[in-house]
Amino acid sequence: MARRNYKVVNVEKHSADLTDGTSWQGAPILVRCTLHGIELARVGDTVSADDVPTNPTIVCNPYLESGPQAAASRPAPYVASRTVPFDPTAGVDDTPFLAPDGSPLTAAEIDRMLRENAKLVRDLTARVALLEVFSKTHCDHCKAILASGSFR
Repeated sequence: MARRNYKVVNVEKHSADLTDGTSWQGAPILVRCTLHGIELARVGDTVSADDVPTNPTIVCNPYLESGPQAAASRPAPYVASRTVPFDPTAGVDDTPFLAPDGSPLTAAEIDRMLRENAKLVRDLTARVALLEVFSKTHCDHCKAILASGSFR
């Protein structure tokens, strides 16, 4: 299936009529898609969708690319948790690592914390990989970030 851009011509209760600019005998050729995924679409907005090879009048997997409400339909940006950077010059004596409550940490607790951090790194890497897989459905800003190579 090919992914193409369409212009919203008409919005009804459960569906929308789209056109890709082609016409037949002077009238634009219309296709239809459900509003699931583009509930905020208005007439004149741009929608990308997959062609359905068996029925040329229907498209599927719509995504609102541009329009006044396009930003509201995009996923929320990932907000990384803030951590205090490690300062190797602070407390260079032989004091033990301390938990936030002030109790000393054992070697097993330090090992557990490192393993949890490794899991957070794996989860973040998987999220970035997922964004790369679906980068065609994201805005130009996301595509520019992915193309810059800053996640590699």
